[in-house]
Amino acid sequence: TGLIHISGVTDASLDVADYRDAYRGLVDEADQMDNVGQIRALGSAARGIPLSFEAFSPDIHNLSDPKPSLIASRHFIEHQMEAMAA
Repeated sequence: TGLIHISGVTDASLDVADYRDAYRGLVDEADQMDNVGQIRALGSAARGIPLSFEAFSPDIHNLSDPKPSLIASRHFIEHQMEAMAA
């Protein structure tokens, strides 16, 4: 694995079979896809595999400045990874 594509789906009312690109946002505490668990299982932190946000949701694309949201998502992932390692 040379690159891990990540996106979070936060709508808990959806069945996995109903996930579509429009639901794919950033990863946060409401993530229904266990991105952090998958990142850990793939060994991203240990092997230095880069993560690529694949947030296709119009909510993300319509942000006038997505940088704060991307930083928040990255910090969430990092903190969760640290907590799992402890």
